[in-house]
Amino acid sequence: MVTTASVADPVAVEDTTNAAANFSNTLDGGNLGLCDNTQQETAQSFREATSKLLVAVDIKIGKTGTPPKNLIVSIVPSGDGGASRSAEVASSTILQTNVPGTPAAIRVNFFPAVYVPANQFMWIRIRCVDGTQDAVNPYLLPRDGTGNYSPGTRANWNGTSWINQDGADIVFTAYDAGTTAGNVYIATAAA
Repeated sequence: MVTTASVADPVAVEDTTNAAANFSNTLDGGNLGLCDNTQQETAQSFREATSKLLVAVDIKIGKTGTPPKNLIVSIVPSGDGGASRSAEVASSTILQTNVPGTPAAIRVNFFPAVYVPANQFMWIRIRCVDGTQDAVNPYLLPRDGTGNYSPGTRANWNGTSWINQDGADIVFTAYDAGTTAGNVYIATAAA
């Protein structure tokens, strides 16, 4: 007998014991202009020792003036010499109207939760909608100038490849589902 999972059925992935956790503890140190005339896309890698279900990330972000387009935040695996540009696991949009002038933590939720395998690099990829540029009204992403988040690195897309920005991590916090002992589930399955 063949059993087919429907889109709403949970699928057991593995046994695990996790407590709710923050993935990073980065510190401020300068700003990265995003959606200006030079930088349209950036990404931050992270890696966890135990599998997790990622439910949200906080990204510290601000803006100058009124950027003309929204931002897309994606969770992607490694690929393309850095963050995959074609294998998107989950994505969400930050509306430019929700970004304050002074950088602050903006919560980006993912539903269903994203399974993050143990010891595998994943990336938080942040990009401008449609590659829109505006040198006068960019987004500002504070960064850690000390390279405090050692499990990962930030990289910028230069139009043809990812360029690592060692020692300049994005200020972010990632949250898991707070699973206790038991099975971890992917919230949806392929039909």
